[in-house]
Amino acid sequence: MNTYVIAKIINSVGLFFDMIGACFIAIEVIKQYKGKKYYSDDSALGGINTDRSPKDTADYKKWEQAKYEYMKIGLGFLLLGFALQILSNWWAEVVEVFGWSLGVVGIWCCQ
Repeated sequence: MNTYVIAKIINSVGLFFDMIGACFIAIEVIKQYKGKKYYSDDSALGGINTDRSPKDTADYKKWEQAKYEYMKIGLGFLLLGFALQILSNWWAEVVEVFGWSLGVVGIWCCQ
């Protein structure tokens, strides 16, 4: 395979990772929370120092934490995808400098 074809493959893989990352980051749009978000602590009967503001339910907190983990994974996919796209733009120069015929770390044949 010539360097042009390899650069196109690397770029396509990068775009694929970008699409996966975007889906992970947009998890709240794709999968919205359907349960009860808040509860109020009605055990306090009132008073000057009583906090009666709504509090997050345990299920909602768990869902929020999972959402942030998905977003972190998505950011990782995006960064990897963008890095691959940058690499594909410079692939011919990388091959020329390092003398690789395939693979970033020279896993396959060397020229």
